[in-house]
Amino acid sequence: MVGEPLDYRGAIRLYPEYCGYTYEELEWISHSYPDALVVASIVHDRQNLCLAFRRGVELYRRGKCRLYGDEKFTVERGVAPYPFVDKVLGYILPIVCYELMFPEDYIGNYIGLRLDYVVHMVGWPMVSEEQREGWVAMHKALSIVLGCPVLCCCGGKRGRMNITGVVTKQQEV
Repeated sequence: MVGEPLDYRGAIRLYPEYCGYTYEELEWISHSYPDALVVASIVHDRQNLCLAFRRGVELYRRGKCRLYGDEKFTVERGVAPYPFVDKVLGYILPIVCYELMFPEDYIGNYIGLRLDYVVHMVGWPMVSEEQREGWVAMHKALSIVLGCPVLCCCGGKRGRMNITGVVTKQQEV
């Protein structure tokens, strides 16, 4: 597995992009944490697929729509990020990696609407301090504009370039 999940108050288990689990394993994990929403981005049927489960039930499925670096669409490009409703936590907007840097794909549709969480999955730690600062700035901006916490889980060891954590409009935790 690449990176550990971010456990947010026992309510959300957020895994990094390319976490190494299969669809079936994530479904099983969601049974193991019945009080938590399990969100991850995995390679499934040759596509980077964002998924959310609660108690073994798939609540969300979307292919990645923006690629970073040498990634390639192997099946088809996914649609732009859109939220889903979890009966316990409310409205959640999943963003996969580099999609964060294209707010025109998603933010205009949700300003003024209720969003309770943004969850952001990243496959690898940042490659430069400038990249890290830009992505954290985007987390802070989203938290302010959308009025909700932004949870991020980044693959790889925790360290200077890893952006795993929670950003709220008040502070970075």
